[in-house]
Amino acid sequence: MADLTLYGRRIETVFDLLGDAEDDITYSVGWGLAQSEDLTRALVREIFGATEQGEVTAVRLQQSEPGTGRTDIEIETEFLRLVIEAKRGWQLPRRDQLQLYALRLNSHDTRHKHIAVVTEAAPHFPPAAALPPSLTASL
Repeated sequence: MADLTLYGRRIETVFDLLGDAEDDITYSVGWGLAQSEDLTRALVREIFGATEQGEVTAVRLQQSEPGTGRTDIEIETEFLRLVIEAKRGWQLPRRDQLQLYALRLNSHDTRHKHIAVVTEAAPHFPPAAALPPSLTASL
């Protein structure tokens, strides 16, 4: 395969073209999810297991709702809602940020819901291990 360069700089991945900031990566993943229903279904199956998914109805990026923050990626199907909080590097979201997302999910409907945190931090990294397995939003 031929080398690809941009302004003399070798391009190793698509992120070298589009940008490697946290939002750049989020937008690229969201675009991929919107373009490939198989990818979206595989990701949802990884999070929800064998739960029936129904039709994929939306992939949203940087969705804001008053009082519940701004999510990175939201995936909605007929029967499920998933919020993905993506962090670059070993950063983790704050618990209060996740609580806002739980509040949003719990205020919409009765679908099965999850929040997934995607980060480069290893699962045994103490702050990652301290993430709650579930959240209940309270006002």
